Amino acid sequence: MKNDNKGLLDLTCVFVGLAVIILTITGSIYLINKSKNLSREYDYIGKTPEPINTMSFSGEGKVNAKPDIAIVSMGISVEKTKISDAQKESSDKMNAFISKVKEMGVESKDIKTANYSIYPQYNWTNGREILRGYQVSQNVEIKIRDLDKVSDIIALASDYNLNQVGDLQFDIDNKDQYIAQAREEAIKKAKENATATAKALGVDLGRIISFSESNGTINVYNGYKLMSEAAQSDLGAGSTPQIESGSSDIKMTVSIGYELK
Repeated sequence: MKNDNKGLLDLTCVFVGLAVIILTITGSIYLINKSKNLSREYDYIGKTPEPINTMSFSGEGKVNAKPDIAIVSMGISVEKTKISDAQKESSDKMNAFISKVKEMGVESKDIKTANYSIYPQYNWTNGREILRGYQVSQNVEIKIRDLDKVSDIIALASDYNLNQVGDLQFDIDNKDQYIAQAREEAIKKAKENATATAKALGVDLGRIISFSESNGTINVYNGYKLMSEAAQSDLGAGSTPQIESGSSDIKMTVSIGYELK
């Protein structure tokens, strides 16, 4: 009987020992997995990204082009006692002027009303405002595609008694092709700058990680500014002014960022 009890006790001790070992192994595995999970959370969530060494280089491209359109604002301002009288005179003169401009080859799509306004006009008498009439003003913006006709169209101001002629501007109707050329040149210069600088500093350039560019701009070198308002009434009375469109530069600036190896 005593031997049986001893055997049972020994067997119990074995089971207890095995249970302790199993629990210890299980706990160790749990702690190891927990540590790995925490490490992964740290890597992907809480960890600050390691800094990347970078360098940026810029380049400018420039394409010279000759303007192919001219834009000018022309109009009239009429003052009459009655609004209807001012409107009629203003409309009659402007309609006749626009018809003539169309006869000279300017299409309707290139003639745009830029302003139409009616304002009361007053005189000051003994500190009081006294209505003297109404001023009607209207202007059209004309896009001239045949630059040889710019002078002749401006000279019409005298023929139709127009007294509002704005500054003449020259532009390029389709800039996209020139902007693309300027961009290509700017990128080439930026890359050449990057290669030369990296060689001088003894560093190796990696992949491109950033790129930016400025918009293409046009600078007119030569042009014609219309004469002052006081002299506009004589426009066309003498010789027609010689107008030169000059030349323009379309510029593009780019910046390229590289990662250093």
